Amino acid sequence: MVSSGDQLNEFLSYLDQSLARISNLCDSAHDGQCRSFKKALLFSFIDNLSTLAYPANKSDFAKVRKLITNYGNWPDSNLLSTPHLCRWLETHPETFLPSCLEIAKTKLHEWEPGCIVPISRDMDYRAIQRHIRSGHEVAAASIDRLNHLSLLWNQRHNLIHRFMPIGLNLEFPDDNSPYYISLSSLSVIMGAPDKGPFWQLIYPTGFLFNLARTCLAGVSLNLRDKSIDIREHYRAGHYLLEELNQGL
Repeated sequence: MVSSGDQLNEFLSYLDQSLARISNLCDSAHDGQCRSFKKALLFSFIDNLSTLAYPANKSDFAKVRKLITNYGNWPDSNLLSTPHLCRWLETHPETFLPSCLEIAKTKLHEWEPGCIVPISRDMDYRAIQRHIRSGHEVAAASIDRLNHLSLLWNQRHNLIHRFMPIGLNLEFPDDNSPYYISLSSLSVIMGAPDKGPFWQLIYPTGFLFNLARTCLAGVSLNLRDKSIDIREHYRAGHYLLEELNQGL
């Protein structure tokens, strides 16, 4: 009879091999469609890890956020995207004082067009916290949607549920960290009216792969330390409704 420890090791080996196969699917540096396929698979892989690590949590986003926070080793995940922040403050002027938009725009103007800007240059929420209008503290909390963990989740949603990325699916070979690149509508779609330059946020395939690999290493160590019986979380069943497989 195979022990629960052996089953756990076998399952974790399967996950490790699956991640390697996703990485080797095709050349993600030059094929935008292939990048989208690989990213969708990597997001699905991360979803699976979050369920494995936190099976009792009902919210998919809460599970993924907890997984990345505890195991992802991503120090920039809670920074607010500066271009998104500027746009949000322009469309929600009732929540923050005008000084907040001035701070965000000043920060954005420090970025030199044509350069690659790492997300480590984005803003911390504490830098604008004191600019919340009195009585709007609850509404201001929604700005959490502009941090990179939330934006990455939005990208995941579009790839998995709409089969397309948000924005332009660009990246350079060997990119392993998220960044911004300045573009204009003319540089993207010839003949389109030029509305001026904009900053495109990129979460590269290599970044997602490293994030998945780092989370897998952390989750694997935790499961082994706690001697988790993987059979409690993954049962082979005959029926497509999980409730019908209970007791088999």
